[in-house]
Amino acid sequence: EGSTHADLQAAAAAVGGTLASATSPEETAFITDFVRVSEPGTYARCGFALVQDPFGPEPAGGWGWTTGEPLDWTNWRAGEPNDNPAPEDFGEFYPNGEWNDCFDSDFGQVLVEWESDPGIADGVVWETADGGNGHRYQGVIAYPQVDWNTARQLAEKAGGHLVTMETEAERLWVFDNLGVFLSLWEQPANTFDANRGPLVGLENVGGTWQWITGEPLVESPWYPGEPSGDGPVGQFFSLNGEGPQPLFNDLPADFPMWAYIIEFEDGGGNDCPADFDGDGVVGGSDFGFMLTQWGGCAGCEADLDGDGTVGGPDLGVLLTQWGACP
Repeated sequence: EGSTHADLQAAAAAVGGTLASATSPEETAFITDFVRVSEPGTYARCGFALVQDPFGPEPAGGWGWTTGEPLDWTNWRAGEPNDNPAPEDFGEFYPNGEWNDCFDSDFGQVLVEWESDPGIADGVVWETADGGNGHRYQGVIAYPQVDWNTARQLAEKAGGHLVTMETEAERLWVFDNLGVFLSLWEQPANTFDANRGPLVGLENVGGTWQWITGEPLVESPWYPGEPSGDGPVGQFFSLNGEGPQPLFNDLPADFPMWAYIIEFEDGGGNDCPADFDGDGVVGGSDFGFMLTQWGGCAGCEADLDGDGTVGGPDLGVLLTQWGACP
């Protein structure tokens, strides 16, 4: 919150993209169907590539895309743009795809566009040349939701483990390059509801918080008032209408969540454990194979979460991996 339009451009460039333009009803429908834009009344405004020439006639003159594309279609909300309070020279993108004009320094979200697949779904690597450890970090959205223990098992089955961030530098890097994406957060509409982010490899063992790899938690990256005794495991967390934060909360181990982060220490890992036939694609034949093992099936290949049953959580993993393997 409180970011300028210049800050948004820098954030987009940092992940290899540009500010997004919405040049047609079809493109707007795609964005609203597949991209998460949160309510501005709770999480501050979402900026995109729409700006106004400060010398253009108010309120509707001089608008254009920072990408240089022609502005030959608009989607202003009724009564907008109105340049009130002036100066409102920047575009805001609402969750339903409509536009509003707003002033600078009031953004809390940014809509990013890539010309080609940026590969973020495959994970991001903290390069040693940048002072990192060479590890790869991958965000996973689970459907249906999974609890912490299931997420831990799935991460290990994929060849990694739930992310451990032993230093502040690692925690902030993982957050800046992966944890900031709203698709990994609940982003509730109610300001007073907890905004829960992805699960991490943090657990309380005998009253001491440590990473699942055995390293102690040497810093105190907790959200204010946490840990509050809610449970023995951790996740990214914020509250009171705040967007994603690089801070943690404790929660019950059986609390279902929809996202977690895997860390691959060798930079590799098995990204496609649901590719049962090994053809490089998760598709119909893999789904059919899963159905043949449906139900109680301890040790079965299709038991992706290792709970002794092939069921909904395993199907959810298969669906999140659907298509060509990375």
